[in-house]
Amino acid sequence: MNLKRITIIFVVSLCMKLGYAQPATIQRYAWVGGNEDGTIVALMLSHFGPSSRAPFAKLIVKEAGNPTPLFVDGAYKRSGGEKELAELALYLLNKNTDKLKSYGIKLSNEFLSEANSVSPPNLTPGVVNGWVDIENDGVKDFTVKSIQSGSCKKNSAGIALKIDFDGVERLVTKPSPDECWNDGFMLRNIFRTRKALWFILNMHSYGLANLEAYWVEIQGITLSD
Repeated sequence: MNLKRITIIFVVSLCMKLGYAQPATIQRYAWVGGNEDGTIVALMLSHFGPSSRAPFAKLIVKEAGNPTPLFVDGAYKRSGGEKELAELALYLLNKNTDKLKSYGIKLSNEFLSEANSVSPPNLTPGVVNGWVDIENDGVKDFTVKSIQSGSCKKNSAGIALKIDFDGVERLVTKPSPDECWNDGFMLRNIFRTRKALWFILNMHSYGLANLEAYWVEIQGITLSD
C-alpha cells in the first residue's frame, strides 16, 4: 500500500470520526402503557441535562396519526443521579394516574411487541427505508425522510420528518417553534400494537455550549383492520 493511499484512508477515517462528537445526553424512553388497540400510548422520557447534569423526566401521551402529543407533563430536580431520576418518573405516574385512565391507558407493556422489520444501510442522507412484516397483511415498505422544517428560528436548515407507509404519506412532524432538529436523525426501533406502528427516532441537536444531544421522538401510524 503506497503512502498516498494510506494518507487518503487516514483522512477519510478522521472525517468520519469527527462527523459527530460524543453526545453529552442520550434521552431514554420507557413504555408506560396503552389502550386496548395500542393507538394511544404513554411513555416516560428521561435524561440528564447536557450541561447541568440535572435529572429530567417527562410523561407523554401520543395518539397514532397525530404528530402532536395529547398530553405532556414534566418534572426535574436541580441535581441528582439515577435514584432521583427514578423518583421523578414515579412522581409523574402517581400525579397523572387519573389522566392516563381518562385516555383508556392501562399500565402495562403487554399491548405491544417489537415489529418484525429491517432497515438496510442507505447512502442517501436524511432517508431511512425499510420493510415491516405484518401478520395477515404481508410485507409493507416504509420511509422516514427529513424535510425542511421552516419552524426553526435558530437554524434555517432545521429539519422536520415525513413518514410514508406502503407508498402513501402518513405523517409529517415538526419540532416546536422553540426547538430545532439540526441536521439528522436515526431510526432507533419500531414497535407493533394491535392497530398501530410506533416509530422511535433519535433526533440530533445542539444545546447550550454547543453540546450535542440526542432526543427521543415518538410517532405512530394506524394500521388497517
